[in-house]
Amino acid sequence: MKKENMKIKEIITFEDKANAIEYICNSLFDFGENGEITDYSPYYIEPAQVCAIMNYFVEGIEFEDGESVYDVAIADKEVNDIVNQFFIKNNTTAKNPKLTYPQEILKFVMSHVVEKVEYMKQKAIHAPSYRKDMVGEALVDLINVLSSKAEELNVSEANKFIEKYNSPDKSMEDIAKQFMKEEFEKRTAELENANTQPIDKPDNEEKAIKNEKMREMLKRAMEIHETAENLPY
Repeated sequence: MKKENMKIKEIITFEDKANAIEYICNSLFDFGENGEITDYSPYYIEPAQVCAIMNYFVEGIEFEDGESVYDVAIADKEVNDIVNQFFIKNNTTAKNPKLTYPQEILKFVMSHVVEKVEYMKQKAIHAPSYRKDMVGEALVDLINVLSSKAEELNVSEANKFIEKYNSPDKSMEDIAKQFMKEEFEKRTAELENANTQPIDKPDNEEKAIKNEKMREMLKRAMEIHETAENLPY
């Protein structure tokens, strides 16, 4: 750590406050590879506040790589005194105490942290349902496409379908994904083959148009599926 005329910034910009809000919020969550929230740790709020204060509201201090900002703030009296200026003292008895500039800054930051953390929690809670809804929409499109081929199914094929997808180790979403992928590839191959036939009669031309529409619906179903699969949480 290096200190040189360390002090609270005379002007704390909106960008400084926004960065502090984002820093504190992100410090309370763990994220997966695709940005989805995997864990919530509200007890990190104090270290996050201290680090945000030092990183965005104080100047004249530099930390070494790997050095813990929070540990320094606890151990170094000068740093600790600066950090404490942002917090309202517990022994304040006034109903509406007049806040200092640093206290006003942290009050603003924390009011927005509370709102954003609640938003992130709700987003994490409802994201799985939203993804399933998206996969469900894709399946509806796919079912509409395949309904015209329903006469092809017989009891034997239906039993094979049940045996193939009736696995206790697979979730409904896994089954939906597998079903959609296989049917997309199968039906696309059929359509490609159908469209290679010569069109010398009106009924063949009508069939080709119908096949092209079916192909577009299949593509749209898979696009919706892919979007749902990669949605951030």
